[in-house]
Amino acid sequence: MNTTIKSLRTSIFAALVIAFFGAQRHVGPILFLFILIWLLWLPYSAYLIFLKPQRRKLQVLRIVLWVGTAVLIAGIHHTRLNSDRAAADEIAAGIISYSVAHGKYPSSLAEAGLSQDALRSISPRSLYKLDDQGKPILFYESSFMAFDTISYDFETRTWVYQPD
Repeated sequence: MNTTIKSLRTSIFAALVIAFFGAQRHVGPILFLFILIWLLWLPYSAYLIFLKPQRRKLQVLRIVLWVGTAVLIAGIHHTRLNSDRAAADEIAAGIISYSVAHGKYPSSLAEAGLSQDALRSISPRSLYKLDDQGKPILFYESSFMAFDTISYDFETRTWVYQPD
């Protein structure tokens, strides 16, 4: 086995574990922990790169591995965020179309010809309902942070991030 790969085995295994768990829904904060640890590790890496030439190649490869892991996790979360928002935009547009056509908001998604499953596919903690004054409430759970939600403001027609 190549000695460089052999030396990187632990780092590769750790990067795969971090990537697997860091890419899951609602564990975005692991990225912040990862970045904190990485910022503490970088000065050590700089020391090895500049003052220990025999370890330079290996340390540069480790840096590339960990930067790639961070980019992969961030990319997965970004893609999921965009996908969730696109699905939620379709639901909000359907509710608005119904309200324009009927002069009131639908009491349920089914009344607007929308599927509750479409909303639940974004996150199980998603909801559409009318409040006591007949105003619509539409929100879904953030895929990045557990317990945070993103709700739709039907007056301004914008999404509002609501941290827990």
